[in-house]
Amino acid sequence: MYALLLFLHAFAAIVAFGPATYATSAFARDLDPGHVAEARAMHRVSRLYGYGTLVVALVGIALGWRGGWMDSGWFHASIALYVIEFAILLAVLLPDQRRALARMERGEDAADRRTWIRATAGAWATLWAVMLWLMVAKPF
Repeated sequence: MYALLLFLHAFAAIVAFGPATYATSAFARDLDPGHVAEARAMHRVSRLYGYGTLVVALVGIALGWRGGWMDSGWFHASIALYVIEFAILLAVLLPDQRRALARMERGEDAADRRTWIRATAGAWATLWAVMLWLMVAKPF
């Protein structure tokens, strides 16, 4: 059972985090009125695969339970980082994308949001990298 959970956790992470991280970062490059369709597609991928990361978290918790890591500091830190990352997705990234997309659909230029959206997408991706390091290194 442990091997199956580990496989599902890793597979779900690749399938969900990869596209979500790419799409949240790529959205910013399409913030011009002529790229509405591309921005809409990146927003859809950000949203769907971002929500898909919940599967990774749930399988990760089951894996932690099965692996006996529920009292490990790195496990708790990973869960805390996931909660922060998911909150950033829901409270910052997706709403900012929606607002920028709405401006673009009205024919307005949303390029003034590019730096902020890139920065928050970069911070989101960095937090994922830190969480991955915690799970591999298990430093505490």
